[in-house]
Amino acid sequence: MITEPTNTIEVPRVPSEKLFLDGYYNTLTEAINYEGFLKDIQTSVAQDKEKVLGYLSTNLLNIQEDPSSPDRSPISYVDTSDSNVELMQKKINDLGVSEIPLRDQNFFAERSYSISTFRALQMVVPILGSDFPDSYDYLVSSLKKQLNSQITRGEENEFREKVLNNHGVLLYQFKDADLRKGREYINLQGKVTEKEMGAVVLPRVVKMLKNIVYKTPAFI
Repeated sequence: MITEPTNTIEVPRVPSEKLFLDGYYNTLTEAINYEGFLKDIQTSVAQDKEKVLGYLSTNLLNIQEDPSSPDRSPISYVDTSDSNVELMQKKINDLGVSEIPLRDQNFFAERSYSISTFRALQMVVPILGSDFPDSYDYLVSSLKKQLNSQITRGEENEFREKVLNNHGVLLYQFKDADLRKGREYINLQGKVTEKEMGAVVLPRVVKMLKNIVYKTPAFI
């Protein structure tokens, strides 16, 4: 008996979302994967959540500038003066946010990253203090609302554009780091683009949380 060949329907393969992720930024949808970020936070602190929460609650907003002195300097969450942002930058570097030594970093080029990273880390403290629910919808909505204050919109996106000379040579990585026309910052609050928030800032936050978990007791 001869059977007729049957036509098979090929189901197109849907590319994995991971193929389009730059950190937590989806380059296909041009949006941040907030749920993925929250899940990674949960995984990162699972081993010693209380240690992380304790450190952030007591030590994030102050820093020991002089190792030989027990005195600690307060760090303001809202102050964007150079002196305070320098403390923000030092704090996140103490938490291992960058492989580049602080002395080798360009303060003005890193300024917006420092402010946004420090503030984003502070924003996750209440999340760590709560129980992670089965559904992340509420946490995503709450975190997104808070982080929006650090994301550029509309014309603000120009703050983070490259500065080139007439020959196309890069002068400044970011327009908001170019202070040639004056000492006033055009991006006073240190906002970053949505892509930078997902691709740079949020991965930094997860990295710092992991570092707090695995550091020795002397670290805290």
